[in-house]
Amino acid sequence: MKAGTIYKCNTDEHGGGIYVNGGTVNITGGGIVKCETDDSWDNCHGGGIYVDGGRCNISNCVIRNCDSEDDGGAIYVDSGKLVCRNVRFLNNHANDEGGAVYIWEGTSEFDGCTFSSNTTSDGDNGGALYINTRAKYKHSVKNCVFDYNTAGDGGAIFIDDGEVEIINSRFDQNYAKDSDGGAIYINSSDGVYLIDNVFTNNRCSDEGGAVYINRDNVIVSGVIMTGNRSKNHGGAIYVDSFNDLNIQGYCRILDNHSDKKHTDNVALQDGIATRAFVYVGSIEEGSIIHIASTEKGEINLTKGSTMSQYQYSHYFVADGSTFKFTNVKEKKVPFITSVFSHTWSGVTFIVGVAVIIGALVYCLVIKRKKKKGDSEQ
Repeated sequence: MKAGTIYKCNTDEHGGGIYVNGGTVNITGGGIVKCETDDSWDNCHGGGIYVDGGRCNISNCVIRNCDSEDDGGAIYVDSGKLVCRNVRFLNNHANDEGGAVYIWEGTSEFDGCTFSSNTTSDGDNGGALYINTRAKYKHSVKNCVFDYNTAGDGGAIFIDDGEVEIINSRFDQNYAKDSDGGAIYINSSDGVYLIDNVFTNNRCSDEGGAVYINRDNVIVSGVIMTGNRSKNHGGAIYVDSFNDLNIQGYCRILDNHSDKKHTDNVALQDGIATRAFVYVGSIEEGSIIHIASTEKGEINLTKGSTMSQYQYSHYFVADGSTFKFTNVKEKKVPFITSVFSHTWSGVTFIVGVAVIIGALVYCLVIKRKKKKGDSEQ
């Protein structure tokens, strides 16, 4: 499909506008507008598009004002692969999960997309995007904008399972109206990587104004979080129970707000039987990260061999708590950075590798010339 608009289509089954059943479907330009699934005695998902196997490529398209009686106001992926480039998801609604997109099984890529003003009904999650796949499925969100999305938990994104990377994206004015995770709620231990993202003015009615973490294996690298708000703990990030958070790169987490004053920024749950944990990777110059314990107890922080006491004291601020440096929990923290990071460390690494390779090549050339000269003699 090239250009054109699919307008005001309706079904009481799956896929209000398009049903993809295997093969490859390319949608370029145009739009899908006011399509919906409703009036079904059974489940009917995907107000605009339902993907049941195969591959669906969508580019330079607008999907707006679509509605699903169940999951996925704009798109529902039952299986297969969804690739969206420069797609605008506007004002879509799901009566259940995933106001714009719901992914059940399969993989997905979003690049340069905008998710704005998408919603779910009361008590349902993932205002823009809901990911609920197994570990073997990978999902990528790059260079995207999420603003003014609303849901119960995870105002913009709810990650239930699956490996997810979110890179160089912006989250602004998203709202978890019923509970946690104003922008993102993480309930997956398959690996979630938040890299070079900006979170501003997101809010929730309970904990985690920007991000709520309910599982291990979450890496936060190169993020900026300011102006986010929570009614309870963690104006920026809340880490629940025994779970951990890996922090690295250039991070500025400050000037957020929670009604529990000492946990305005990063809050680690600290109870009698539970204690969240922070692993520290390579923190870059200029970072500032405010952290607190919910009970004003000790903050468990690893003391990595690559960081000095000076760096810890300048990059981390304990709000109403004290740091406890420990190596009790052994865990390797992978190093993640952009190729061109906020400082010159990424470039230095590349140049260093180039110099080493150049030296090796030079040595090999000299050695060959010597051998050739010996044989001629």
